[in-house]
Amino acid sequence: MCGRFQFTCENNPKLAEKICQLKQDYPQYSISTGEIFPTNSALVAFEQQEKIVIGIQYWGFPHFKKSNVIINARAETITQKKLFQDSFLHRRCAVLSSGFYEWDTQKQKYFFYDSDHSYVYLGGIYQTFGQIDKFVILTTPANQSISDIHHRMPVLIPRKQLISWLTDTDQALQMIQNKQPLLQRQVV
Repeated sequence: MCGRFQFTCENNPKLAEKICQLKQDYPQYSISTGEIFPTNSALVAFEQQEKIVIGIQYWGFPHFKKSNVIINARAETITQKKLFQDSFLHRRCAVLSSGFYEWDTQKQKYFFYDSDHSYVYLGGIYQTFGQIDKFVILTTPANQSISDIHHRMPVLIPRKQLISWLTDTDQALQMIQNKQPLLQRQVV
């Protein structure tokens, strides 16, 4: 499961500039940075009119229990679940993050990140509810860098495969079955 992730752009002036532009273009949206919680807004990459764009979406599909949201979807059943199937086939996204958090059974919090401290793209899908785009993060069984802490982890999209993830359903189906890259971790 992925219940929180982190997004910072302090070491990326180009991305910081993009955030400033998005704030001007969409003043009705806030752009969350730091630790991102369910229902917060986040930056996501997605395909729009045959171009890859970065936009703002909110984390969590509405749940049938009005007070809850659905934040994750299992990659193994993504094409079988009615709520997620169409989004996976037509509306995939990649959530920009600096890494994500998981907790062990003793409630110790860990931060997982790429060894070169570059962005980690979390595989997701989105839908429009009302006039607001909302995403969920796809999860898969944890690899050896995470499995002693938690049994699930986000599907990670390598930067060089980002365009394929967003535009090619056959490639996306393959990616959700791929072995996930190993990550670094630190106790938080």
